[in-house]
Amino acid sequence: MAWIQKAPGRFTLYARNPKYDVSIGGDTTVFAAGYGETFIVDATGVKRNASLEDYLDFLKLVQQCDLFSINGGCSFNHPTSPMRSPFPCCCSRVFCILTNA
Repeated sequence: MAWIQKAPGRFTLYARNPKYDVSIGGDTTVFAAGYGETFIVDATGVKRNASLEDYLDFLKLVQQCDLFSINGGCSFNHPTSPMRSPFPCCCSRVFCILTNA
């Protein structure tokens, strides 16, 4: 509990584009996308493993939605996912390319 008391009541996450800086804490409400989708259910109801293309689609959707304050994170938590190098670097690279965060 002592460490929690040391945390600031408010702080700022700085984006590459200052227009998208986000203040966390105080009376501020911040919405962020929940990433880590293991499976995708497509429009026909078929369940399948998430892919890199799904991650790219989610990044683009969140980037275009004004309701979200934070975009990012990493996908592919499925045991068959290619989380070994260089996959995480690929996620970071496309995040930087597709978002203003």
